[in-house]
Amino acid sequence: MAQRRQRHIITPPLRRWLFVLCGTVACWTIFGCRSGLIIGDRVEANRLWNEGGDRMRTGFIATRIQPPLELDWTVKLLAAPTSSLLAVESHLICATKGGWITLLDPNSGKKNGILRIQKKVSLSCVSDGTFLFVGLRWEKPSLRAYDLGTLKTVWKIQIGPVRGEPLIVKNRIYTGTEPQMIYAVDTETGSIVWKRSLDGAPCGSPASKDRTVFIVTEEGSLWALDADDGMVVWRSDLDSRFLSGPVLSDRFLFIGSREGSCYGIDPDDGSMIWRYQSEGGVYEAAATDGEDVFFGTTRGLMVCLESTGGTQKWAFRSGSVIGTSPLVTDDMVFFGTMHRSLYGLNRTDGSVLFHTGLKGRVRTTPLVWQGKLLAASED
Repeated sequence: MAQRRQRHIITPPLRRWLFVLCGTVACWTIFGCRSGLIIGDRVEANRLWNEGGDRMRTGFIATRIQPPLELDWTVKLLAAPTSSLLAVESHLICATKGGWITLLDPNSGKKNGILRIQKKVSLSCVSDGTFLFVGLRWEKPSLRAYDLGTLKTVWKIQIGPVRGEPLIVKNRIYTGTEPQMIYAVDTETGSIVWKRSLDGAPCGSPASKDRTVFIVTEEGSLWALDADDGMVVWRSDLDSRFLSGPVLSDRFLFIGSREGSCYGIDPDDGSMIWRYQSEGGVYEAAATDGEDVFFGTTRGLMVCLESTGGTQKWAFRSGSVIGTSPLVTDDMVFFGTMHRSLYGLNRTDGSVLFHTGLKGRVRTTPLVWQGKLLAASED
């Protein structure tokens, strides 16, 4: 008699590797989509998208969407996708937990190129439109630059295990490393501009506003550093533990904790303006359109707060752990869940405008790009 296969569930708090055989990228055509500009650096939305969209990590793109959406294409990946999709002009860049980076045409799904880093590595990548920068957690050298056109190596340096997605601001790349460091590296040469020791392991990705870089540690310290030389502007100790990085608006810094607290912080001095307690932990970075802040929890809630005071506007219960950061547009909020679902909610009241099931858990933040909704899942 054949034995029944056991189903093993990996919960988000453990953050352990689950290497699945493959992943899938799916694309929906958006009818009546009008693209504008990303807030923050005012980068053209049809040219470049890294995690969070801009250096403030807002997760917002000024695009209006009119459902219904029509499935256009799907492509199999060689391994499970990482937490974010990148887009550079005509390339959709999909990094995987198996060490593969695949470049796709966002219009057709055609593979434009494949870069093999190493087998089964923890990696993250960002781009400045010319180079593709790859951070590795377990392999050496841990920070690498590749020519985006040829995929040939430009430089490699060893700076320690890279945590989260690096941040690019002008000609510098900022990244946190284990056990407790942050580095500023020249994008052209790979030379170290400065480094700063923190008081714990950095988590999530850094964010930046004006001439300041913000980074948080797992133990609850929020740091503001001068982007030019790494000198400490201020440091604030929050009574929480963290897994995701900060998000900025013009007036506030937002961050959610493992215990379920969402903070509104003054980025000028690190003082706490407000604190909201949610149901379940906040393991993925929040998103903001400047007016509101959005975040998901391990209890399956997608929550919208008024940014100036932290008052709840609405909360949608998905029935499953939220597996991604939100992607916010002018009129919708997109996110994925661990129960293989992709949602698009009305930004104003949280009602469901779009919902579809995927073949695997959705742990990659969706992306709206050139009139397409792009999402990836573990299969």
